Amino acid sequence: MDAYEFVALTPEGKEKRGVLEGDSPRQIRQQLRESGLTPLSVDSASEQSTDRRRFSLQRRVNAMELALITRQMATLLRSGLPLEHVLKTTARQTDKRHVERTLLAVRAKVLEGRSLADGLSQFPRVFPELYIRTVSSGEESGHLEVVLERLADYTEQRQQMRQKTLLALFYPALLTIVSILIVGGLLTYIVPQVTRVFDSVAQELPWITQVLIATSDTFRSHGMVFFILLAVGGLLFSYLIKQPGPKLVWHRLVLKLPLIGRLIRTSNAARFSRTLSIMAASSVPISGSFKTRRCQTSLGPGCLIR
Repeated sequence: MDAYEFVALTPEGKEKRGVLEGDSPRQIRQQLRESGLTPLSVDSASEQSTDRRRFSLQRRVNAMELALITRQMATLLRSGLPLEHVLKTTARQTDKRHVERTLLAVRAKVLEGRSLADGLSQFPRVFPELYIRTVSSGEESGHLEVVLERLADYTEQRQQMRQKTLLALFYPALLTIVSILIVGGLLTYIVPQVTRVFDSVAQELPWITQVLIATSDTFRSHGMVFFILLAVGGLLFSYLIKQPGPKLVWHRLVLKLPLIGRLIRTSNAARFSRTLSIMAASSVPISGSFKTRRCQTSLGPGCLIR
């Protein structure tokens, strides 16, 4: 049995999308016809996940969604429901189609006889390696519901810390953007109006005034080119720092900065301790915990530089 994502037409001619479980696309089409729907397309959720992972287009599940479905599964498992029923119930409870499709695809792998961790590993862009390894240890120890509750707590705490950090950075970022816009407006519109006054003055202007006028003229004449080059440079920089060599060099430079480097080291140390704690409590081997933790820090391998 597998999960299939379908697109069908209602008797009123409206398009309807959803996910159904069945043994084959033919069976899904038959179910749709019996429901009064006209099937347009039926695709396996597992095959779609493989294709999307290949082209890096698989939609991620945000931290709050992941924490919610994890806590729901933990609660249902504590109630004594079988794992396949837990996954199906959790999938039906969500209003996000991509989450429902993912959970039903995982359930299909479980019905095939695979473990929950194996099913989750088919969606590496949805479930982090930390999540999969911890679930695997919970299955081996027989305390999956306890491990899922710890994962839900960890995910919620991490999301709350991230929100606090973003909130703290919002005001400085807003001031910076507004300042740049104001300076750009002054150089583009105000300075040219003021320079007309100096045209009738038969005196040499101070060097700082000359620099300001030259900057304004350059900005007006080549401002668009400047922004295009800035955007291209930003994209090129973003691509380079994802490569192993440049990424390592960049992380070394960031960690050596006076204030920012200290904040990043402190943040990574706290995140390292929390993650190692939850994995050790879930019976994950220490060697595996360190290997997984290396991929979970905000700076990746750079955070391990001494």
